Amino acid sequence: MQKDYNMSQLTLPIETSILIPDNDLSQHVNDIVESIPDIEFEGFKHHRGSTAYHPKMMLKIILYAYTQSVFSGRKIERLLHDSLRMMWLSQRQTPSYKTINRSACPLRNQCMKSNSKANKKIMRNYNWEYFKAQINQKLSKPETQKIYNQRKIDVEPVFRFMKAILVFNRMSVRGINKVKREFGFVLMALNLRKLVASSAAKLMIKGKNPRFFVFYENL
Repeated sequence: MQKDYNMSQLTLPIETSILIPDNDLSQHVNDIVESIPDIEFEGFKHHRGSTAYHPKMMLKIILYAYTQSVFSGRKIERLLHDSLRMMWLSQRQTPSYKTINRSACPLRNQCMKSNSKANKKIMRNYNWEYFKAQINQKLSKPETQKIYNQRKIDVEPVFRFMKAILVFNRMSVRGINKVKREFGFVLMALNLRKLVASSAAKLMIKGKNPRFFVFYENL
């Protein structure tokens, strides 16, 4: 005996949220973004070109993608077609990676200098090389290595979580303002995972079924 398997039959419900647990990570992302007042998104309104995607929807899909260690615009676009949770957060809207990245902005030349040679200079900081050599000499001593190993474990867990759990090893943008924004997304994604894991642990202590999709229990 085999269960009925028919590719021509409608199996998914019209409302995709039915298939998502109440306490799922995507539900938390949706609730947090929806709690932000609409006035905070007034700066994204414009009256030129085609109709823009809603900024809350864009924030939801980027935040959820970051919680799943997806940082590339092209991979986020692919996730919008493959992930049921992303389909629900975007309500089946599929912005392209160009919209997510905004790398080909038509106003770019008005905001940046057109002389590309200015960004091709190679500079060497000899003061940095001097202090780096001193640190390398200190770290080569056994007693210093022992202290540094303790520091990596106790003082820097946030960066360890970012690299080991979110698999975030490098920035994908340039410029201090863009780096601050991307780093903010990473920290929000990390805090969301901690929030979901903490809530699931509390429900399990009370003997309830958390119905959480917690992928990393060590957070």
